[in-house]
Amino acid sequence: MIAAALLMAAQAASPAAQGSPVIDDVAVTARKLGRLRIGTHKNRKTGVVTCRYKSRSGDPELDAGVCAALLDCEPKVRTRADIQACMGPAIKALLPKAEWEK
Repeated sequence: MIAAALLMAAQAASPAAQGSPVIDDVAVTARKLGRLRIGTHKNRKTGVVTCRYKSRSGDPELDAGVCAALLDCEPKVRTRADIQACMGPAIKALLPKAEWEK
């Protein structure tokens, strides 16, 4: 469920125009996010919440960024809409800087 919400957030953050190198980088990052399957796990004894990867994107920096954003959002979310609202800006921040952001 979280992975689907991440992919939807990445697609929403992607620009509509195609063809420039920056846009291509965004598309590559979005594809990597599509491969990422991640959730959270709470240790019952310590109460510490960590990321649990089912599959990784192939980009350790991207995986770490999504994990950090997910851990930040985890206490605030209860529904898919909450996840999208919280993770959307975080995912957009992980995308390559594009001319369309100016």
